[in-house]
Amino acid sequence: MVDPRGVFVAVTVILELEWVVRAFYAFGRDQFCAVIEHLVGMPNVQVEDRDHVLAAMDLHRDGLDFADALHVTRSRVCDRFVTFDDRGFARRAKRMGIVPPVDVPR
Repeated sequence: MVDPRGVFVAVTVILELEWVVRAFYAFGRDQFCAVIEHLVGMPNVQVEDRDHVLAAMDLHRDGLDFADALHVTRSRVCDRFVTFDDRGFARRAKRMGIVPPVDVPR
């Protein structure tokens, strides 16, 4: 339940926030992660899927695109994650040992 005096931030808003601060404000990974850590730490803010967002930030710090990291962390209950991004995401995810394994359809 969301505190009526607080603010609810949907996970899709976090995804858009990353795009805006990267594309418009030219924030780097560390700057974006600092913004999210600050947001998540505010007592009047409830971030949807908070644990997944924080896990995605860790993967993002390790070099994964934030959107890819968020998608895969929210899919941890699955046996595998399928992507069409063989050039980057699937290869990096394999090197990083991400669970669930990231596959490219053949």
